[in-house]
Amino acid sequence: MCDGCGKCCGLATTGIACPSLDTKKNRCRNYDIRLTKEMCVQLTPENVLELHEKDVLPASCAYVRHEKGEPPLDSPPRAELVEFEVAPPVLKELYLRQREEWFKAGSKTRGEGGC
Repeated sequence: MCDGCGKCCGLATTGIACPSLDTKKNRCRNYDIRLTKEMCVQLTPENVLELHEKDVLPASCAYVRHEKGEPPLDSPPRAELVEFEVAPPVLKELYLRQREEWFKAGSKTRGEGGC
């Protein structure tokens, strides 16, 4: 169902992509192991709307739209994120700190599936 926008792979407050996101293809470089290394959160029907409310998933997300009973967008907007490797060190530190806080804040479900 994922439309590949890449918005869930970055933090809006920093504009930096997850280190695993290929920003040219908007695809995860480590998709098969993304949940085992706690790089990503498993999306479930139970947490999609909560993650949307926390600004992790945008309103245009196919999963959010599905949970709200809305059809997917014909052409979803793509994320405009900076590659983690080329981001300034201070933004990398901010990204990692915010990402850790986000995981602690309630996204504890890990396993198969996900974004």
